Amino acid sequence: MWREKPLVGHGAGAYARLYPRTRIPGAGETRYAHNFLVQLAVELGLVGVGLFVCVLLLAVKRFAEGLRAGQANALWVCTGISLLLFLLDSLGDYTFYVREIYLDFCLLLGAFVAGVPPLPSPPVRRLASQPVCRLVGWALAHLTQGPKGHQGPKGHHVSSLKTQVSSLKPQSSSLSTQHSALSTLLLLTGGVLLVLAGLWREIIPAQMAAHSRQMTEDLWNAAAYAGREGNVVKQRDLVEDALRQADRALAWQPSNPWLWQLRANAYGTVGRPDAMRYDLQRAISLHPDSASLRAGLADLEWRQGEQRSLGEDARREAHARAMELLREALALYPLKSGLHEQHARYLAESGKRQEALEAARAAVRVAFTPLEQESARKTLEEIQSNAQENTTP
Repeated sequence: MWREKPLVGHGAGAYARLYPRTRIPGAGETRYAHNFLVQLAVELGLVGVGLFVCVLLLAVKRFAEGLRAGQANALWVCTGISLLLFLLDSLGDYTFYVREIYLDFCLLLGAFVAGVPPLPSPPVRRLASQPVCRLVGWALAHLTQGPKGHQGPKGHHVSSLKTQVSSLKPQSSSLSTQHSALSTLLLLTGGVLLVLAGLWREIIPAQMAAHSRQMTEDLWNAAAYAGREGNVVKQRDLVEDALRQADRALAWQPSNPWLWQLRANAYGTVGRPDAMRYDLQRAISLHPDSASLRAGLADLEWRQGEQRSLGEDARREAHARAMELLREALALYPLKSGLHEQHARYLAESGKRQEALEAARAAVRVAFTPLEQESARKTLEEIQSNAQENTTP
């Protein structure tokens, strides 16, 4: 991925979209590299990595200055150590991309860099160019003048030349200073324009979308709590606010498939299956290599097929679409135990007990984490129990 665009990268958030095409066969689905330097290189290229390294070098420089000046206190040193531990942890995890933790890291880094004043810089030695020019002019005048006490035409010419050089040198220096200031102003203006363009194109939309997404999730949690308390009016108001926040997130980043998935889940909670189906299909079109999106749409199709108001033909069609989507997801990620569990449940509900047992055993075989293993075993035990109850006379 990095070799395709090594200089400027593919853009913020591009790793999740590119990873499925280059992943190792059998690897799971993820949005993060679990190494912040690798993900920075893929998304922002050498330019982004270089800028981040410059910030870290500034922090290291300030740390060394603080130690030399004897101004380092225990709180400041502990802050530097915590920043270092955070970066070391981010070399093997995705904590660098957790928005709340990353903002805390930026605040601590800024406080750490500004916590100790920089050492005074040594005075800069300036070249005395104007006195040197005068000395050279004086030497030329004495070498080319006539007899003692008499100044010939050549000496007079050089003397006048010396006077002209002495008078023109400040003007040349002034012009050089003006050109240097103009060049610096142009460079600063270009840099500011580039920063503003980057902020408007990448950083501001990503941050605003992330903020709206967090607001949506918080409102949904509050709505669920209000529902458990039986406050239906408050729950409805919170749901409407959450949907508005999801719309704002999509307005900032319409090409983000996970924001479409977020709003789809919200629509599913309020019982709007058609809107949920549209958002999931849109998310799949933006990220066709995602197994989780296909599994979510398959679950929606299966639940729709379970409605009693549907006829037998419509029910079979919905279940067939669900099974097809799930097979596509399993083809993308055959080592995902949750997909095998979902497949096993569908087969069990369809009355295919033997195939359901095989799918549940496959889930147990590929389960990796302790939570996945426990869930897969529980699914297998439930299917075995149901199979024994159905076979008992």
